Amino acid sequence: MDSPTWKTTKSSIVLAWDENDYSGSDGGPGSPVGQNGAVLGGGHAPAIVINSAEGPQKTTDKVSDHYTLLSTIEHMWHLGCLENTCSPTTSAGNHSETN
Repeated sequence: MDSPTWKTTKSSIVLAWDENDYSGSDGGPGSPVGQNGAVLGGGHAPAIVINSAEGPQKTTDKVSDHYTLLSTIEHMWHLGCLENTCSPTTSAGNHSETN
């Protein structure tokens, strides 16, 4: 955060923890489904995004997961989609871009 890039451009630092043991969760919007319909991923875990842009704190109650985070980055950087990031629940207008 002391770099010139951080101070002169809109930048973000993303801290995302891995899911827990899946207890108490039906998965996230992009969670793949495995053998016998088992949802792979989606346990509750924190994510923090720190922005260099000034402005008020922003929060969301939108359910997100690693796939929606990756889909948002791919969309913002005009990249192609990796597995499970281009489904209707993770792509199109479902990005949580930060200002």
